[in-house]
Amino acid sequence: MISDKNIEYRVPLRGIAAMITVSVSMLLLCVGVAMPVYYMFVSDNDTAVVSCAVIVFLVVILTFPVILFLPRKIVLSEKELILKRVVGRVCLPYSDMSETCSNDYYKPFRDIRIFGSGGFFGFIGLFSSRDIGRYRAYICDCSEVFSIKMKDGNRYMFSCERSEEVVLSLERKIKEYSQASVG
Repeated sequence: MISDKNIEYRVPLRGIAAMITVSVSMLLLCVGVAMPVYYMFVSDNDTAVVSCAVIVFLVVILTFPVILFLPRKIVLSEKELILKRVVGRVCLPYSDMSETCSNDYYKPFRDIRIFGSGGFFGFIGLFSSRDIGRYRAYICDCSEVFSIKMKDGNRYMFSCERSEEVVLSLERKIKEYSQASVG
């Protein structure tokens, strides 16, 4: 029987994604904010001041969207997997899933990033792999990755705490929904 209890799993930023985020943040802070602010105060040239202000503005504008799409938690509800982001959510109905599996072999720099973040606040966006083709990634911890293949052929990669438990739950849900549609 299909459960009506929602189970939540946190999506922490860990491992290589956390190291990339800290490194890029420090670089952006030093080069993108500290240097322009310094030059704004020591320069008598109005053009330099305007240029520095534009650089600071661009750093903020380019960083902000990445933070908005940052995954926060995965919820297994009665009828669907829900990925809650800082802004918005991604919902995948169990009835539309064909399979799921753990991806212990996931290597973050093996695949090609088509659009999105390649480590800064996680691996988020559209990627392509020789093995599985195109997929949407919502990965903040490369050691806890699992994938979902939909009946329409779309693929998704997620990460969360206790991903093995999520995969087992998803396998049960997929089986329940496929049996319910047959019988």
